[in-house]
Amino acid sequence: AALSLQTYDGPGFSFQYPSNAQVETVEPEVAAASELHVTGPVVWVKPGDADWPYNGEAYELIVRTFENPERLDAESWAREYVVERWEKAKEQSRPTGSLPVTEDGTIREDWVGHYEVADEPAFWVRYFWFDSSYWAFYLTVENRVLEMSFRIWPLANQPLAVVQQDVYALILDTFQVD
Repeated sequence: AALSLQTYDGPGFSFQYPSNAQVETVEPEVAAASELHVTGPVVWVKPGDADWPYNGEAYELIVRTFENPERLDAESWAREYVVERWEKAKEQSRPTGSLPVTEDGTIREDWVGHYEVADEPAFWVRYFWFDSSYWAFYLTVENRVLEMSFRIWPLANQPLAVVQQDVYALILDTFQVD
């Protein structure tokens, strides 16, 4: 059966997502202007060689919008944002290990890079998240920055890892800037 897609129209952007997903606007957890969660249907799977099942959302993509009054490009904005988060975590004596920043406050260049979304220059940042990686793609739209983020699991932890990556790739590929 063909996968049917719905379109989400946001301020200055749109993307397509599988029609069986839930789309919900939530109160932003960080200093974002808005936050949107695209979650797949709840599934129950058990890897053949494992003694544990997974019960939960098939995937989750989070889209956050940040104000960008200085109209920085995606890379400059994301680099500033990552270092600011690192400095705040240090000030509050919170662990900084999830952020792609070294002990002396410089960004780990092997955890960041350039990408293209909707023919626009984008910047990706990989965060460490317990037993998975958290990927965020940053893109500028007018005087805002969009962050599209999702968790990528190693196959050993999450039997849906490949399916999830395909869904995220599909959504990123359908992304449009108005």
